[in-house]
Amino acid sequence: MKKKISARTKEFKKKISDYKKFLKNDHDWDGAYILRLLKYKLERTRKCIVSNHIIQSAPKKGRQIKVVEDLLDRVLKDKY
Repeated sequence: MKKKISARTKEFKKKISDYKKFLKNDHDWDGAYILRLLKYKLERTRKCIVSNHIIQSAPKKGRQIKVVEDLLDRVLKDKY
């Protein structure tokens, strides 16, 4: 049982570290940051779903999420 708790703690610390790097230059006053954060979270979610086959249609769902990521990127780059 201790091994599972330790693995979860390690995974949590890694996630916090990843988000910390991402949020280092985040500002609440700029609306673009919420779009960057959403894109970042969607990317993480897509990778997790596809690599772990969490749902039966993981490849399809991964492609759908990627389309949304690409659209958010276009909005952020003002190329829509």
